[in-house]
Amino acid sequence: MVNFSEPQRIVERLAFIDRIVVPVWLALTGLMIASYLVLGGGSWARWAVLVMLFVTWTHPLYSQFIGPLAATLIAAAVFVVVVVVVFGQSMTAGWLLLPTIPWIAAATVYTAARTQLGRTQGSSD
Repeated sequence: MVNFSEPQRIVERLAFIDRIVVPVWLALTGLMIASYLVLGGGSWARWAVLVMLFVTWTHPLYSQFIGPLAATLIAAAVFVVVVVVVFGQSMTAGWLLLPTIPWIAAATVYTAARTQLGRTQGSSD
């Protein structure tokens, strides 16, 4: 488990995530769809992008069962694997997905700090 020395400070610095989470996920979804369209039909990479979309939009559901931090860590792992797989198929499609990585990284740090403070309800991971 991550144990930050100053979780309150991290939460305060990343609190903007709560205000921009919906537009960011909508923009990232658009990039995921664009990546899907760039990839050739029936490729593994194309299926990987569908998995990424599924993980993205079911996150609020499965986070209720396994907790926000575990759900965000799963999403981060899936995103990294998908980006690597897609880059192997198409550089263009991979570049379209790359912005998901810093976003999910920031969301993971924010969620971990909130979890440490015991404030995971309403988290925007």
